[in-house]
Amino acid sequence: MNQIVAITGSRLQKAIDKIKDLNLNLVVPEAQPIAKIIERIEDVDQAKAVVIARTLATMQAFDDLVSAKLEGSNYSDRFNAVTVGFNSIIEDSTRQVRQEEQGGAGFGDRVGNAYMKLTRGDVADRFSKIERIYRDVINESGKTLDIQRGILDAYVDARASLKEGEIAAMEMFEAINKQADAAKAKVGEMNAKVAAAPAELSASDRGRLELERDDAVNEARRQDDRYQIAKDLAEMLTVAYSVTETIFGRYNQAHKVLDRLHQKAVIFFDTQRPVMTAMKATYTGLLHVNEMSKTQTAMQDGLNRSLETLASLGDAVLKEGVRVAHGTSIRASSVKMLVDATVSFQEEVDSIVRESRELATVEAASIRKDVEDGKQRVARFVALAA
Repeated sequence: MNQIVAITGSRLQKAIDKIKDLNLNLVVPEAQPIAKIIERIEDVDQAKAVVIARTLATMQAFDDLVSAKLEGSNYSDRFNAVTVGFNSIIEDSTRQVRQEEQGGAGFGDRVGNAYMKLTRGDVADRFSKIERIYRDVINESGKTLDIQRGILDAYVDARASLKEGEIAAMEMFEAINKQADAAKAKVGEMNAKVAAAPAELSASDRGRLELERDDAVNEARRQDDRYQIAKDLAEMLTVAYSVTETIFGRYNQAHKVLDRLHQKAVIFFDTQRPVMTAMKATYTGLLHVNEMSKTQTAMQDGLNRSLETLASLGDAVLKEGVRVAHGTSIRASSVKMLVDATVSFQEEVDSIVRESRELATVEAASIRKDVEDGKQRVARFVALAA
């Protein structure tokens, strides 16, 4: 029982071969606690005991593989991100187009639009992001679904192997049940012999009968234990097959729904992508139309206001120009002011010249007198010194 032999051609082997075809590693444990229990009844039919033990060991490996491969997918959340992205494009595009249709975005709308671009990005960026998510999801989910499909297909044969194990357990149970019945009958027979033994029977012979009876009782107990092991195996394998079949049937339904959702998501994107592209182009086109129309309106309004201004201000400007062109260049009053200022200045200059000349004469005489006085004082000083 320590070595689990292959049963080529069985449902279990078919399941293992399918897993290998998926390039997956099915790690079958070499020994399990239940193997020790099965060893206690393997003498009934060693081949059937091997079938049961190997089936249970391989099913454990299948359980681990299924848990790892069928529960690790997260692409449904990313499909949700694609849906949210599409919804945001539609909502934001519709809102901005309506703003332009209503005369342009107000202050609050402009703040909202700026916040939208900051948090979500513009429409083109979001469309590109959706496409990247789509490609990643489709590639990964396609591979995941292929693996799931292969595992589910292999698991069909693996579950069927439970039925093979159940059948083997039932056959062993039937054989052990007969052995248990025979052991019980042997106890009754030996107990009857002990009870019917004559009183004059020797103690040694009576002891032999009682020993044979006790051996029969012990064998009956051993067979009862084996009976219970075989009974539990047969019944629990029946339950495992039935319940697993039902539960996995439900999971298979969920897998089919998931596969259908995957198909629809692929079809939806590839068929509706032109619609989104057209929406993006139309949205951009509407903004260009709005910009062009408002620019044209601004040009027209500007030219019209310029013409009106020219019409209202042109006459006054032209008249002023005529006056300047044909009027005097220098006013007489300005010349008179200059003449008056020149004559007045000359008069003041003449007065200043006369005053300055008289002052210079006085100053010169005073200087001459002061110098002469000084010379006389020096001469007197020299004369005294001699």
